[in-house]
Amino acid sequence: MKEQRPPIPDPMARKIRQRCGFGCVICGCPIYEYEHMEEWAKVKRHVADEITLLCHKHHGMKTRKLLPSYIVIEANKNPYNYREGNTMTTSEQLPYEGSEAIIVLGDNTFIINDKGDGTKIIPIMITGKPLIEVTLLDNRFLLNILLFDDFNNIILKIENNIICHYVGVWDIEYIANNLIIRQGFGRIFVDIK
Repeated sequence: MKEQRPPIPDPMARKIRQRCGFGCVICGCPIYEYEHMEEWAKVKRHVADEITLLCHKHHGMKTRKLLPSYIVIEANKNPYNYREGNTMTTSEQLPYEGSEAIIVLGDNTFIINDKGDGTKIIPIMITGKPLIEVTLLDNRFLLNILLFDDFNNIILKIENNIICHYVGVWDIEYIANNLIIRQGFGRIFVDIK
């Protein structure tokens, strides 16, 4: 029977995410997987400095030995999202299919059903600017979110289902389809499923 790998402890996982710029160290993709640079099968340990973040593409290439380990190790020393001039992760398409979209904000629920192209709902608008919007276009629901911190920095941007986020926050964590952005320990800025 295959030995079960223990989960990476939360404080260690957060340290890894922060060090790697909350995305793939090679391309900056904000949807990532944890990669043991020294293969888990050999070392059987979790050490923060030996773990990095890779997107599904680069993780798959590394696993199949198409991406040499030295490239991952070098990228880990200078993660894409922290290179000169980068303040946001690269963009990634969020797939969505369905005939309705549901947005829950606190105790409020907004439901939008397919009523043809142009169907739209804007749950939050400030000074004429939609901060959260869902529109149906070409038979697809498109999510648009623009969230700012207290200093008017864009923290999260989703434009027509394409996501990127600010790398200067305290923590950004993906668990399955759940995105959590924290501004400090116990200070959740946004929790999106």
